[in-house]
Amino acid sequence: MSTQAILRVLLVPALILLATALYWYSIQDAASGARRVPDVVMIFIMIMSMVVVVRDFMMGARDSKKRPAPDEGALMDSLRRWERAHRKRIVFTVISLAYFPVFLSLGFNVANFLFLALALPLSGLGGERSMGLRIGLSLSISLFATLVFHLLAQVMDFNVPISPLGF
Repeated sequence: MSTQAILRVLLVPALILLATALYWYSIQDAASGARRVPDVVMIFIMIMSMVVVVRDFMMGARDSKKRPAPDEGALMDSLRRWERAHRKRIVFTVISLAYFPVFLSLGFNVANFLFLALALPLSGLGGERSMGLRIGLSLSISLFATLVFHLLAQVMDFNVPISPLGF
């Protein structure tokens, strides 16, 4: 597998793991009760990142055997092909980076709902269904997950920003 392919496989998981490590470091002074759920979530993130990296390496190794030698196309054509091939990853990275400012300005519940409402359809949730059904499914799962996260934050007594609207 080429260096470019290896970097392509490792870039997003590395950014996610870096952000997770920074968050873990920032909550080390918090009470142990307030760290329980984030610790479990961070362990889940690390496991899922490893699964994605291993899967992508396996797929990349298999695909590199089938792939013909690269052509000498123009740089812009190559960039357009790359953008089309990685559009979902780019959008997901932008959504992930936007989460923190939204979290600080609009609060925990709104940030979680917006992130999930955008990320779930991007992940392919309900991909074979009609657009209306996909939207309904994504919004309902986002709302349910946001309610669960809100209840967990209340039970665990997390100090999370509240929306300016009060929820």
